[in-house]
Amino acid sequence: MEFSIDKKHLLKPLEEVLKAVPNKPPIPILTNIMFEVNESGLTLLAGDGNLFIQAHVEPEYFEFVSAGKLAVTGKLIMDIIKKIGSDVTVKAKGFQVSIQSGRSCFELSGVDPEEFPIAPEVPNGTISVSSILLKTMIAKTFFAVYNKDDYRILNGIHFQFSPNQINLTATNRHRMAQVLAEVECEREVSASIENLDKLMKILDVDTNIELSLSMEWFVAKSKEFTLYSRLLEGVYPDIQKMIPNKFNTTIKVNRNELLKAFELVGIIAEQEDGKVKRANLVIGDELEINSKPEGSKKVVDFVECITIDGEKFTLAVNVKYMQDALKAIDENEVIIKLKSPLDPFVISGLNNHNETQLLLPYRIS
Repeated sequence: MEFSIDKKHLLKPLEEVLKAVPNKPPIPILTNIMFEVNESGLTLLAGDGNLFIQAHVEPEYFEFVSAGKLAVTGKLIMDIIKKIGSDVTVKAKGFQVSIQSGRSCFELSGVDPEEFPIAPEVPNGTISVSSILLKTMIAKTFFAVYNKDDYRILNGIHFQFSPNQINLTATNRHRMAQVLAEVECEREVSASIENLDKLMKILDVDTNIELSLSMEWFVAKSKEFTLYSRLLEGVYPDIQKMIPNKFNTTIKVNRNELLKAFELVGIIAEQEDGKVKRANLVIGDELEINSKPEGSKKVVDFVECITIDGEKFTLAVNVKYMQDALKAIDENEVIIKLKSPLDPFVISGLNNHNETQLLLPYRIS
């Protein structure tokens, strides 16, 4: 195997596939990156069995000399490529590889490429979506993902494809984030939030992404990279049952003013078990947000609403969840719909009904 390349065309593919190299690999070979070069291009691959990332460099960006493949320690070769000069030549014979730039030369030992895990095969049939749209939808839902291991299916984002629509949902059973967009397919799967976080970091340019699904894998592919994420096992809960079918109170309010109030109250809000900050949301002629932690501390703020229609009552809410929900909405004005102090309530943009934030209030003692 031999090829020469300007390192600016190698650094980005290396950065992408390194995201799939585990910090604590179950077997040593998974610390490596597989290099395979032929007349069709240069391919880099890394993975751990639950996630694979593959990057491709087109032939016009390097000089091909001879075909071959070899697995080399990923972080080591990244450190070398960062430090050496611009023009890089990589040669491999057997399991030995040399990396040369000018008068600098590194000799490394690789591993048998036949022992390296291969990326899974995914059936034909794709869903086409803009990378910017996909990244935005993930960003508007990922914060609501459950972060404990006792309910694994909730450790990811649920993708539901129906005719002409894609629906992304995340929940930890105390809140839910949901966003819809137009796309053509019909299927539903749940993908790991850790792997989707790596996908978001790769989606840094506006390009077309092809999504493919199998019984075990969620695959996102562009011209430059392919990410394979093993699906989470289990049955995702029916989220629609969490949403009340009628509401008794509707509030229209400026998003920034309400967010600022919760940020101020959150400074000294009452903490439950030392972790969860709670505040009371008092619905009257205006909104009062207050919290009375133990001792002499107290905080209160008021927000004038555009409109308040229906019943007036008080409910206890998670301060951080309210902040996250409001930050995920892009519009200046939001609608809050409530049924009672104990039922889940919904927050959405005034004009965009494709994005929904749902929160469960706390019981007031």
